[in-house]
Amino acid sequence: MTVESLAIIGADAVHRPPFSEKGDQVIIGIVDDGIDVTHSAFLDETGNTRILMLWDQTTDVSPPPELVPFGRLFTQEQINTFISNNSVPSGLSAAHGTGVASIAAGKPAPPIASAEPKFHGGVAPESKIIVVKPKITIDQNDEMALGSSFSHIQAIDFIRRIAQDQQLPFVINLSFGTNVGAHDGSTMLENYLETLMGNGTIPGRAVVKSAGNEHDKSASAALDLSPNRQSFLTWNSRTVSREKDVIELWFKSADVFTFRLHQPESPASGVSELISLDNPEVSGQLENNNSYQITYQRFTAQNGDSNLSIIIEPGASDEIQGGDWKLEINAGDELPSGGHIHAWVERDDRRRAIRFKGHDNSAPSLTIPGTGRSVISVAATLKNADTISVWPPSSRGPTRDGRAKPDLAAPGSKIAVAHAHSRHGIVLKSGTSFAAPHVSGAIGLIFSHCKKKNLPQFNSIQLQTLLTQFSSGFDGEWSKDIGYGSLDIESVFRQIFT
Repeated sequence: MTVESLAIIGADAVHRPPFSEKGDQVIIGIVDDGIDVTHSAFLDETGNTRILMLWDQTTDVSPPPELVPFGRLFTQEQINTFISNNSVPSGLSAAHGTGVASIAAGKPAPPIASAEPKFHGGVAPESKIIVVKPKITIDQNDEMALGSSFSHIQAIDFIRRIAQDQQLPFVINLSFGTNVGAHDGSTMLENYLETLMGNGTIPGRAVVKSAGNEHDKSASAALDLSPNRQSFLTWNSRTVSREKDVIELWFKSADVFTFRLHQPESPASGVSELISLDNPEVSGQLENNNSYQITYQRFTAQNGDSNLSIIIEPGASDEIQGGDWKLEINAGDELPSGGHIHAWVERDDRRRAIRFKGHDNSAPSLTIPGTGRSVISVAATLKNADTISVWPPSSRGPTRDGRAKPDLAAPGSKIAVAHAHSRHGIVLKSGTSFAAPHVSGAIGLIFSHCKKKNLPQFNSIQLQTLLTQFSSGFDGEWSKDIGYGSLDIESVFRQIFT
């Protein structure tokens, strides 16, 4: 029998006297792929929804709702009507978002006779909930791409506005991520989050991000080049139908390189023209009929570093060729910054069509915006009350600029979450997506308790310190897999509220 994750993090103790805190004075914002509004985890004792607002950005209506610039918006009253009439609009329910929200904010299933296991409740089971289903693409040139995300910025600002209207503190859980970006906290979305939180100094606001599940996906690579030497970045491509492959390289702008793309088993005509600072934008068609676009940008606006962006599409072929692709990298006479290059493959849903090959698997693999400075980044551990062991796929730190992320870990293996399309049921889920909401719910408990006790609210900087220093296993040393330790909200409460 496994030990429930609420007990592992000490949330069950916080729910009981002397604290008796369940989060009724906080808003938990969930930005995810949807939610099953009919599951009892999100209903109060009277059967009404605990969801204040649900914004679906993916389906437009005309004219757009008053409070948002696009998409569909559903109020608490409308959601109650859907539930009572059994007429929930299509496209709102999703397994991932339902599970994530239930860990952070779900209520226990009512004590009714049932042969099937029922949901045991989340970390802040009486919190108020706002859900946004964002519009997401993976194209780094699209304003909806997560790293520069207009949609996520709109989603988070919407939650902020509603929380301010309610005069309540809020914590936002982000369990979606991307590999596009510099991984140093400099993307548009991460910069916005710093503004939202006042670089971590505004009290009563927090953002929690899952570290990612990229460690075993070979989606990141690191290379160290010497002057006047040639090296190759290699990735294996599976023959899987897809629109494009996106790969990014980031390195210090003082180091100058030239590049050339090689298709698998490349003949002379299967090689791109040379990419250099003198020839920074190259596109064309290879011998295999696949098309490519490669852009070399020095002194990028977001951080002053250099970026090489590679996009490969089927072109005149039916599919992107399978086999080992190579990027030829030639170093210049001098490499003042040391010749370090980091590379990432952008996620392609669950297809995982390409993986780096023959490169060090210890390269940082955190997903964005989990590299943001004031964002609390959460790794996943195996669900065991006696030992703290990282869940193997959990993404590793540090950030590309060497900062200590993830901050801490929480249970993320075989977690019992609310099962979408079931009234009270559960399903077991694994991943950092399901570790992060443990921390979001824990922060919700802190915010709610401060509100009720008329105590000053904590800011994100303080929360990072409290959650890490009073984590299970804390010894002052940071590790790239679980940060400073595993979440122990009971210990935090005993330190700050007794």
